[in-house]
Amino acid sequence: MFVVMSLLIGLLAAGQSQTLNAVGLSAHDPHVRPLEKDADRVLAKGLAKSPTFRRLVSRLEQSDVIVYVRLGWDLPQHIGGRLHFLAVHGESRYLVVDLNRAVAQTALVALLGHELQHAVEVAEDRDVTSPADLRVLYRRVGIQTGADRYDSIAARRAGYDVLREEAASRRHSTREASAMGSLSESAE
Repeated sequence: MFVVMSLLIGLLAAGQSQTLNAVGLSAHDPHVRPLEKDADRVLAKGLAKSPTFRRLVSRLEQSDVIVYVRLGWDLPQHIGGRLHFLAVHGESRYLVVDLNRAVAQTALVALLGHELQHAVEVAEDRDVTSPADLRVLYRRVGIQTGADRYDSIAARRAGYDVLREEAASRRHSTREASAMGSLSESAE
């Protein structure tokens, strides 16, 4: 497990700095670490478009929780994302967020915001140091959504807020582009 963790940490240290620097967060040892370019794009979009998303990442940056983010095809169709407890190493607790590649691209940022809220919930409970502790946390604070599956009202709210903010940002960008088109047409 130590070798796997060391390899993951080494591979991710370089690629994340530009995304975090772009929004003013510390790039040194980032706490949210995409494992691939597609996950990095989802993270960058969330940081650029959503104050709620930035707040969640900022909260994680102040914690002992490190979150790896990956996109995959192996999730059941009805599951957009999930959080796993990976390990404790030294002073840090490591989590993995899996996002379902089959989900519409427009929903991935909101899904990541939802899962990052779960990571914040873990960060706020220092007793979560294993997968069993994670289950205990969600049995206590969550809503059961299936066999050994839980969610939280806060995560649902965060996902909806990120979705709303990202959509508002898209509408604002469309209006700006439209206005710029009108300006250039009048300048001719």
